Amino acid sequence: MIREIEVTNFQSLKHLQVKLGRFTVITGRTGAGKSGFIRSVKALVFNARGTSYITRGEKQCSVSMTGGEQCIHPDDGTVEGCPGCFADPWQATIRRGTKDQYQLAVGIAQKTYTKLASKVPEAVSDTLRLGEINFAAQFDKPYLLDSTGGDVARVLGKLTNVTVLFRAAQEANRRRLQVASELRTRQADLASLADQIQQYATLFAEQLAVQAAEASMVDVRMFSQRRDRLGQLVTDHELAWRRLHSLKPVPEPPSLEKLDALNARWQRYRQLAAQRDDLWMALKSQQMNERIAVGEEVACQQELAGYVSQWGICETCGQPVQKKHAHQGEK
Repeated sequence: MIREIEVTNFQSLKHLQVKLGRFTVITGRTGAGKSGFIRSVKALVFNARGTSYITRGEKQCSVSMTGGEQCIHPDDGTVEGCPGCFADPWQATIRRGTKDQYQLAVGIAQKTYTKLASKVPEAVSDTLRLGEINFAAQFDKPYLLDSTGGDVARVLGKLTNVTVLFRAAQEANRRRLQVASELRTRQADLASLADQIQQYATLFAEQLAVQAAEASMVDVRMFSQRRDRLGQLVTDHELAWRRLHSLKPVPEPPSLEKLDALNARWQRYRQLAAQRDDLWMALKSQQMNERIAVGEEVACQQELAGYVSQWGICETCGQPVQKKHAHQGEK
């Protein structure tokens, strides 16, 4: 449903905004712009060529149409809070002059069409859903009155969807014939399959026989493996028997008393070796202590000699100590 038409700079219409209802009548004196308004709507619907209809002194004109589906309410009226009581809003606009383009906004989506070549974009036509049948001038003949019978039938068929019904019937008949042909083909395939099934009537019994044969083959392979293993064991037994009889008698083992005596001597030797190692370590420790003691004795003698040299009298014998010159050494 068309809700509003807005015209700017189209012939004598400088700016016009018309809100439409379910039924709208436009009246006015001669020259008021009624026909210009209709021409502006046709310019939007059919993409009128040229720029002669642009208001003198202006460079561009535009025609905009806004619409949407009418909301349906139980009382067949409007509801408070429903914006315009329309759903799925759309707006189509044509601009001619400095810009030759269509703009189509559906919901929040918007698209611009240029390079039109005097054609109306298909999306715009599908949205407006207006054609020649929707427009009639003052002196036009009644629609289809002077048309041929074929044209009248074609148009009435489109208006009443009879053509669609005929085409649907033709398509249904075509599909019926196609399904019938397919059915005959499938029936022939079914008969062929039935003949083939007869060839496999004994398939289940043959399958059981094959399974029994396969089980027998498994048993045969198992017995064959056991036979081979038994033959190998027989061969190994014969070989072992021959080797056993070819062996010489084992001599009597020697007396173990000598071995026990040698073992006792070996244990005693190990004990003595361990004691030797302990004594050797103790000796080395004693030698180390002796070196330390000699060093300490020499240090004490040197310290005592220093004290005697300082006092001049030997504490042991009480005799005076003679000092020698440095080049003669020191006693």
